[in-house]
Amino acid sequence: RRHSSPVAVTRAMPAPHAHAFSARACAPHARHRASPRTRCRAWSTSVPSSTASTSLERDGFVESTPMKVYIEDTDAYGVVYYANYFRFTDRAAQEAFECAMEQGRGWFEGASASFRELSLVSISNVKYARGAVLGDEVIVRTTIMDADAHHVRLMQDVIDKHGGLYLSAQTTYARPDGARAATTGIGAAQASTAPSWSTTRVMVYRDEQSGGVGGGCSHVDVMRFFERGRSDAIGGSAALAELKSKHNVIAVVSRLDAVFPMKIFADITRAHACEVRSTVTLKRRNIQVVFHQELYDVASGERVAAANITCTCLDAANMKPISCPPALIDIFAPILTTA
Repeated sequence: RRHSSPVAVTRAMPAPHAHAFSARACAPHARHRASPRTRCRAWSTSVPSSTASTSLERDGFVESTPMKVYIEDTDAYGVVYYANYFRFTDRAAQEAFECAMEQGRGWFEGASASFRELSLVSISNVKYARGAVLGDEVIVRTTIMDADAHHVRLMQDVIDKHGGLYLSAQTTYARPDGARAATTGIGAAQASTAPSWSTTRVMVYRDEQSGGVGGGCSHVDVMRFFERGRSDAIGGSAALAELKSKHNVIAVVSRLDAVFPMKIFADITRAHACEVRSTVTLKRRNIQVVFHQELYDVASGERVAAANITCTCLDAANMKPISCPPALIDIFAPILTTA
């Protein structure tokens, strides 16, 4: 039994209220690149060597990459859109990778690679501390946690110039021979316990694909698709507006874990159909709404990405945590899973 939701087929900008279950948090763009010499000076030795597992970690190297929030990074509230933080972390990862290569400190044991060969295969332990806003100058601090010949796991913090935290996340990059092994586990178990799921059809057009040199959809594209699924699961923008106007409740993305295959729809030559499937778990006395979301290729039936995205309900007047209103729980009833 399936609980169908409105079909999403375009890349329209989210309505002002559409971010209630997407996120009033995210990250900035930097359109310039520092010279290699300047970038490499950003390495510091502030990480204790006792936490090291690779040569880079043992030396305690940390890359700090400055960026600025532009209007293209923000939502209707002027706050960085939740997925855009991972544009910044990806750019910072590239800076760190290229600086390491310039210093003869490759990320992978016994193997060389260019950053273009790598795929971001997972984002985990994401914590949104506060939202960066239009005009903010932020720094992405990248630390290598561990690495082998196939994968590298990074700790990435988006901070302000005083060290105040916007977001922290662990990101894992993989070479082509290690990508698939890193993309299992999230979403399937939770989704299978629901009596049904909310579905959102997405047509992947050329402008939806920001995967760069390798083509296909990027992790940021997929997170946009997941937001459409969350908006549809709650009943669309009108229901989101009513949540605030009638119940004085808003919700923000507070945690996130996601996995991605190596390339998402990289080989398609025409508009391609995919489907977001969403179920919900309520936690912490119904203060937190955890969306278990999966992206499927309609043609093959293959699951190509999955995420658990936690939204926290807040009182719109004082921004303090508040339980989900009963009316919203009723909407979620057909797609509700057990904790």
